[in-house]
Amino acid sequence: MDAPVLVATHASTSSDQVVERAARLATALGAELHAVSVVPDLAVGAAVGAAGADALTRQADAHRDACRGALARAAEVAGTHGADVTEHLVQGEPAAQIAQVADAVGAGLIVLGSRGLDAAGRYVLGSVPERLLFDPHGHDVLVVRTTP
Repeated sequence: MDAPVLVATHASTSSDQVVERAARLATALGAELHAVSVVPDLAVGAAVGAAGADALTRQADAHRDACRGALARAAEVAGTHGADVTEHLVQGEPAAQIAQVADAVGAGLIVLGSRGLDAAGRYVLGSVPERLLFDPHGHDVLVVRTTP
């Protein structure tokens, strides 16, 4: 496989093991490693005043900074396994953005973690791995179990 491996990462300690798995695979396959972190869109259900807008801006900036940090950490973890990482910081709905980056880089495999949501959590929040598994783009997906 000479197509790149794409790993999705975010600001959590469980991301290290996902990046580690992706880096080992990419190195073993002689493939490029790309990392993506998605800044989620903030949903606002009502009009906000100036103070609310400032709070939303601070929250959006904090999300963006956390995603930048996750990408920097991914590069650090991958580097310990001999893999160089091309970083992608994007914004929007996570599954759609991950699939879009996978298309853009020609990824042969997407690697991401499972947050370990129960059925109710998946129903309410949705599951990025599930959405990618059934995405019409048809990417191969490896879900790394990060919870016991």
